[in-house]
Amino acid sequence: GVVLPRTNDDVVAIIEIVREIRPVAERIGRHDRDLARQLKKASVAIALNVAEGSGTRGGRRRNTYEIALGEARETRACLEAQGVPAKALR
Repeated sequence: GVVLPRTNDDVVAIIEIVREIRPVAERIGRHDRDLARQLKKASVAIALNVAEGSGTRGGRRRNTYEIALGEARETRACLEAQGVPAKALR
């Protein structure tokens, strides 16, 4: 299931992790521009959907967090495709 951010600190932490992806995407872009572009788009979508969800309630909130989860999975797949373990970001 979807784990919902409980506090504003959770939202900020998610956004910080997404920021850490940008330099990795730049390195990937030297070899695969399409994958780097997709990685950037997916990771930014995580932050945008989490931010949007934090300002809503009920079903809409859950829906935006589910979309963010899908984008997070896509981001992880992009990283793994280049041999970058997601744990390396922290």
